[in-house]
Amino acid sequence: MKKYKPYLNRVDLVKNQVEREELREQEAKRKRSRRIQEQNRQRWLKYQEQLRSELAARYFHSVQSVGGEEAFNTYSVAFDGTDDHVDCGNDSSLQPTDEFSVSAWFKSAVVGNSTNNFIWSKLYFRLLILPTSGRIGFIVHRSAGQSTARYTPDDGTSYSDGNWHHVVATFKKNDPAAASYKIYVDGELKVDAGGYNSNVFASSDSFKIGAKNVSGTTGMNGNIDEVAFWKTKLTLTDVQNIYNDGVPNDISSYNPISWWRMGDNDGGTGTTVTDQGSAGNNGTLINDAVFEENTPSYLVSVVSYGY
Repeated sequence: MKKYKPYLNRVDLVKNQVEREELREQEAKRKRSRRIQEQNRQRWLKYQEQLRSELAARYFHSVQSVGGEEAFNTYSVAFDGTDDHVDCGNDSSLQPTDEFSVSAWFKSAVVGNSTNNFIWSKLYFRLLILPTSGRIGFIVHRSAGQSTARYTPDDGTSYSDGNWHHVVATFKKNDPAAASYKIYVDGELKVDAGGYNSNVFASSDSFKIGAKNVSGTTGMNGNIDEVAFWKTKLTLTDVQNIYNDGVPNDISSYNPISWWRMGDNDGGTGTTVTDQGSAGNNGTLINDAVFEENTPSYLVSVVSYGY
């Protein structure tokens, strides 16, 4: 005890020891704080990677996945605007009566002086791009010589702009709940009109995609993709889901009678355009119509966060 007695009143030594312990505790706190920050940073990086993966899975269908699986939509059919078309036959399943819908993606190369038809079925209905204005027209025939036409608004919007667009046209004879004609472009209702109380004319002509109408007009000059046909009237919700924010997707749950994927089920080779709908109305490429790796796509910007 005697040897410690000289140090009993050394307050400075006690103070130094306390300060050293405080410094050690502060350093330990800083290490814990840095460790927690790093853990949080790693969690955030992992979240960002998951977010990018989810966005890529939804929006970048035009590229191949990491595992090498083919993208959902790779091909469309290119038409030269003269005599190219896809002939899908004249099966009775493609003959509408008093109710039908048709859906397609299209990209017109130019606005010409003649009509660019991107969906056409002679004598019972036509879906086309109008000359010069680039508006979309939907014409339903009640007989070989009579028809009623509806057009998207003349508001200066041209759909012959070199970009991909999606169109759905629906018809129901004398529909008491809503107008007979509806035209949707890129998921938005553009035409809602009535004025038709007759059955659609029963034509024996083939259902043709991209074909010209009559002598003196032109067929589609550009590309067409993902064409589908129903004998029912699609709703706005149906149309928006099919449009899918600008990305073609699997529409088999909507049970189309015919659904021509324009090369995706045919490997982009040959002349057959396989019908993925319930009716099996395979189409045939006519003249110089060809499969092309040119499809609708949608680009999303991912925001990066700093640390």
